[in-house]
Amino acid sequence: MFAKIIINYFAIELLIVHEVDCRDKFPCKFYSSCVCVYTKNNLLSVDYAGKNITVIPLFSGNVENVSLANNRIQSVENGVFKYNLHLLYLDLSENKIYQLASESFQGLFNLQTLIINNNNISSTVSPSNVVFEPLVSLRYLDMKNNSNNCIAFNISFLTNLQTLKIDFVDGETYFDTEYKALRNLTNLDLSGYSGRCLMKILTPGTFEYFPYVQFLDLSKYRINVIYRGTFKHLRHLEFLDLSDNRCLKFTGCINIKYDLPSTSIKVLRLNKIHQTFALNTELFKCHIQNLRETKITEIHLDSNRLQLVKQGALSMLPKTLKKLSIADNQFT
Repeated sequence: MFAKIIINYFAIELLIVHEVDCRDKFPCKFYSSCVCVYTKNNLLSVDYAGKNITVIPLFSGNVENVSLANNRIQSVENGVFKYNLHLLYLDLSENKIYQLASESFQGLFNLQTLIINNNNISSTVSPSNVVFEPLVSLRYLDMKNNSNNCIAFNISFLTNLQTLKIDFVDGETYFDTEYKALRNLTNLDLSGYSGRCLMKILTPGTFEYFPYVQFLDLSKYRINVIYRGTFKHLRHLEFLDLSDNRCLKFTGCINIKYDLPSTSIKVLRLNKIHQTFALNTELFKCHIQNLRETKITEIHLDSNRLQLVKQGALSMLPKTLKKLSIADNQFT
């Protein structure tokens, strides 16, 4: 079962890999400085990454994949992709983009993957309500590490979206109702490792509009408090990562033990949820009680200054458990 989870997870991630065949690469006819290769669909995959360009060029209509990563592009102009109806994959990461126009993605009705992380995009200088409207086929969106209010963009049009990687730092404790439209969303990445994320308090309303999420990454999210009921309605949840929320501690995770039996949880990651130089910790029965009512196969408790597991605590673990990781602790 766990192998199936991992396969499903990477199947989602592999959406960002644009397949090409083994034909030779060659300079693109329309721009000799970029590299082209034919895909299996006899369309072009264009590599224009790291060329120090400042403006997105117009591409021919037979392009399937485009990488414009690691350039100095500042904006995505209206209609720049309007002739690229066959485009499936677009990478605009690692640029200096601060503005998206209302028709930046006009014509990209078939686009499946959009990577636009590590820019300076802000909804205050972009038409946040309509910019993503044409992307009706999008399945993978990575907007991590942009401006603090990138969450304000309306993505309710993206009803086929499966993977969402986004920042959340506006101080609220919940996501707006527009996310209710994302019925195919199964992978939600809010990790602070790859973006700007801050939500100190999690409540039953925080993920109310993500009932179909299977993989939830909240690592390094600066969480202080998790209220009982936060995860209870996530019936399909299989993977939960709360690692590196160092103010959380074992006591701050007590409430999740009441919620997880109502989910489909298989993997629970609680690595480094204590301060590095804090006093050594002990694991009590009350910390993991109710977990035996789940079907968890993996629990990770690495780097928690754990010195002692109290008698009877291990009896709280589920019979389905196959892996318990407790590396980098303080056992004597």
